[in-house]
Amino acid sequence: MVSILSLVQIFIHVFLMLVLVGNAQNRQEQRVCIKFMSSLGMKAACIRQHLLNVHGVLTYSLSTIHHWIRKFRVGGDVTYARRSGRPTKLTTAKIAQIRAIVRCRPNASIQFIVLQTQLSVTTVHKALRKVMNLKKRPCHWVTHFLNANQKNRRMQAAWALLRTSRQPNFFNRIITGDESWCINYDPASRALTMTWLLTGERRPPKTQMQRNALKVMIIIFWDSASVIFKEFVLRGQGITAAYYLGVMRRLREAIRR
Repeated sequence: MVSILSLVQIFIHVFLMLVLVGNAQNRQEQRVCIKFMSSLGMKAACIRQHLLNVHGVLTYSLSTIHHWIRKFRVGGDVTYARRSGRPTKLTTAKIAQIRAIVRCRPNASIQFIVLQTQLSVTTVHKALRKVMNLKKRPCHWVTHFLNANQKNRRMQAAWALLRTSRQPNFFNRIITGDESWCINYDPASRALTMTWLLTGERRPPKTQMQRNALKVMIIIFWDSASVIFKEFVLRGQGITAAYYLGVMRRLREAIRR
């Protein structure tokens, strides 16, 4: 049994459809009148005044009447020209076209894809993000690009390491090193400065630690077990190839010991 609410909804739907159809017919009648009266040489304001007497609030605005007068002067018809418009649905062909554009031009903008595919901006965004699962990210920064010779040398070194890594205790024999600045600055944490006080007793003062201008560079080498060699660079000593050669010799003596 159909409920009263459903009948009301059906009635409202039919009423709105009739209103839309009637409104379309009303507008077409106005365009016929505009074409006839403009052919008699009547001005737009006079035409609108005559239309107001018949159609009331549904009458075209003055700018719309001017638009249709210009259109009729160049041979336009009273009916709307059927326009194709942009396709709103994503088809397999459009997705393949967008994929081909992105493959050929990875940095293509949304506007460029819109012009090439004749899709809307929203549809292109939907195709890229939801259908193709793509996100536009900036390229990561590198210091320089490797040439063919450098790539070949790196590949050879990697193969040599792979062959050597099959030997027993290979990773235990790897020694690596680094250098860093050591600043004469030993900050005390909040937990270390906390003291036991009686109720109402004033807290002892604490000054803010300042970095000392004195700093020294340390060169340190270690393996998987412990630190093998460390050395502090004297102030004024430049880190040159000759100095590092001496560091390597002292490191070799420390390894032998």
